Amino acid sequence: MTISNIRFPGQKAPEPGRTVAEVVKDPVAFVAAMPAELDYEAQNKIKDRERQIAYLRDLRLKEYYRICPPLYQDTDPERLDKFRREDVCGWEYGPRGLLLAGPTGTGKTRCAWLLMRRLIEDGRSVKAFDGLGWGIAVSRAFGEPETAERWLDGVCSADVLFIDDMFKARMTEAQEQAAYGVFERRTAQRRPIIVTMNSTAEMILARMTDAGREDRGEPLIRRMREFCEVIAFDKTEAL
Repeated sequence: MTISNIRFPGQKAPEPGRTVAEVVKDPVAFVAAMPAELDYEAQNKIKDRERQIAYLRDLRLKEYYRICPPLYQDTDPERLDKFRREDVCGWEYGPRGLLLAGPTGTGKTRCAWLLMRRLIEDGRSVKAFDGLGWGIAVSRAFGEPETAERWLDGVCSADVLFIDDMFKARMTEAQEQAAYGVFERRTAQRRPIIVTMNSTAEMILARMTDAGREDRGEPLIRRMREFCEVIAFDKTEAL
């Protein structure tokens, strides 16, 4: 069939002898062969789609700025260690999370927030805490069993859970239970956890209650080793 056999209402006579396949391979010629009203409709659909994409991008960027502390919002990637930054930001979403370990001031948190921005812009839901915020949230949530269950459901349903400076302070029994419960549920649901810390396994255990060291401490550390890739920000062996 030649294009001369295809006619739209009000269409000018097309160049004779050209086949449909030839025209489709040539987008400019194909659009030129369409009537003006169809071309206008197609352009409107493209513009609508572009507006939708821009709207979603704006929403996601607002979410990033809502949850990211101002100090880390405008991090200059070039000032961070290139290899560790690439290791962190190159992480692909999956059940195995990240554990960024090293001393304060080595760029762990800044690298993590660069990754959070990419994940949010990709449409992933992120639940984020710093060490103090985690402790406060747990203390509030674990006042009542029903409240604790709702809080756990919310934390475990996010695509990504990010906890900055975890295990920095001595833990209460409720914080131990929350940490263990969250790791258990999220790993069972194959949802990743991303953590920054400057503690070794021995330091974590030392900050737990006497009862918690054996019942929750060792199993929690095993879970972290199994389900998180460790990226060391210094030469110290972490976990």
